[in-house]
Amino acid sequence: MSIALFPSAFHPHVGGVETVTLTMGKKLQQMGYDVVVVTNRFPEDLPEFEFVDGLPVHRFKFRFPSRNVTSLLDFWQGINTFIQLAALLKHSSPVILHVICASTNTLYALLAKTILKVPVVLSLHGETFADSKSMYDRSAFARWSLSHLLPVCDRITGCSRMVIDDAEEKFSISLPEATVIGNGVDQEMLSAMPGSTTVPRGRKYILTVGRLVENKGVRRLLEAFVRLHEDFSDLDLVIAGDGPELQALNEFAIEHKINDRVHLVGTVRNESLVALYRGCEFLINPSPRESFGLVCLEAMSLGKAVIATNNGGTRDFISNNEGRLIDTTDVDALTVSIRELLNHPELVQEMGKCAEQKAKNYSWQSVMQQYADLYDSVGKNTCA
Repeated sequence: MSIALFPSAFHPHVGGVETVTLTMGKKLQQMGYDVVVVTNRFPEDLPEFEFVDGLPVHRFKFRFPSRNVTSLLDFWQGINTFIQLAALLKHSSPVILHVICASTNTLYALLAKTILKVPVVLSLHGETFADSKSMYDRSAFARWSLSHLLPVCDRITGCSRMVIDDAEEKFSISLPEATVIGNGVDQEMLSAMPGSTTVPRGRKYILTVGRLVENKGVRRLLEAFVRLHEDFSDLDLVIAGDGPELQALNEFAIEHKINDRVHLVGTVRNESLVALYRGCEFLINPSPRESFGLVCLEAMSLGKAVIATNNGGTRDFISNNEGRLIDTTDVDALTVSIRELLNHPELVQEMGKCAEQKAKNYSWQSVMQQYADLYDSVGKNTCA
């Protein structure tokens, strides 16, 4: 059986969906599946085809209409995109098209299902509320596409219960057979990774990891650090990630005279990211709402306590035993929680031990077996 992973975005872009897709693809190959990744060709100078860590990746320009005439004319060229996609899927037959986060790929999945009769699995990742550009709030076409895809999918999963509930509410649809399959973490691989970091040695630091976009809440974390930095003179804040908010965050740090204590280290991967996790006092995820919170799980797998939002998928695997779930839109609450953990290192150590144990419940082996069972069920129903 062939699996065509159909993510909203992929390498070289960096984010949760990209990481999940890459890991799933490699794990599926190890399990004996033929795997291909099909994704949006954005920006257009990316190659149409390449191998990424052994995965064949095909990129098509997914046309999506907006309100200007040029965009509408360009959208009609999407017919050619669908013809190319259809040829690829036919070549890979029998194939299951697995949509990972519905975005500009949604229409093409809908066409593949309704015209080509290709079985479609849809995995929701909070796209209905977590998109940095509020796609489903702004675009009637996006809402139309997803509202028509949801009822015809062969299977629907969500990375947390909340993302399924949100889709049901937004689209006034009942999805009784939708199942929760969380994201995974490879604890053994992370634990075995060496690494080094550019953070000054001898300095304690708290850490946040993620895209630097407005809806991730990093500005509020900086505001909390302004309130804390004088009381904890030996503490720094490390911000790992990149995005359009980078300059504004740097300017804020300079304005409040904390720039010597705030390290904006850019995008960090693999061994360097593991080193940052290992060296931090604890992780803070200031995002006001999380579909899952993969960085939280990664830090937990390395024995780190976590402060994160109480609004979202983090509720599925974080309790007061592993950290603190708070209203991260409240700078006061954020400040209080950070101060509490800094003042009680023994508590943080115990939380880290509990976090490491909890993360063992989210191994990629377990996650991929759930997907394998799902694919098998879809395949049998298709043949029947």
